[in-house]
Amino acid sequence: MKIKDNLSAEDKQIIKEVISDPSIIICPADKGKAIVIEDRDSYLRKMQQQIDEGDYVIEKRKEKTLLDKLHKKLITQLKLMDIDMDDFKEKRRYLVSAPVLGHMYLLIKVHKKNFPGRAVVSQIDDPTYKVCKILTDILSPLTEKGQSFIQNSFHLKKTLNILDIDKNDPSFV
Repeated sequence: MKIKDNLSAEDKQIIKEVISDPSIIICPADKGKAIVIEDRDSYLRKMQQQIDEGDYVIEKRKEKTLLDKLHKKLITQLKLMDIDMDDFKEKRRYLVSAPVLGHMYLLIKVHKKNFPGRAVVSQIDDPTYKVCKILTDILSPLTEKGQSFIQNSFHLKKTLNILDIDKNDPSFV
């Protein structure tokens, strides 16, 4: 089945030019399914501001050195847990085959003044990715059983509606 193209040749050319423009960044917005086209220098300033406000240490070692060290630590810890790192299938379950360091990007908050960015760190293909995924699968059901667990905004509203709050209580704000 062939899908009919809804763009003219002129539209396609404009999109190509916009995408290839090195002076802009195209990224998803923080909310909704919108995209943001932002001046590259402005985006990089927002990114630097996020880094400056965070508790980070600038690492002077090369990425490969950091990856190798983290990989070795991970293998050591897995061996201490009696996981057979000589078994290929078992090793593949816990280790990423071509690891890369996590990378940070911004989602632009188009609904806020001056369009600040929300930092996101993607750890897909980070050396610890598969181990973290396994731990998430183990821990998530435990958090859902806690009294303070709120699934979503509808669940929050339902939970608040059944609370008996004394409005004369001095701690009520």
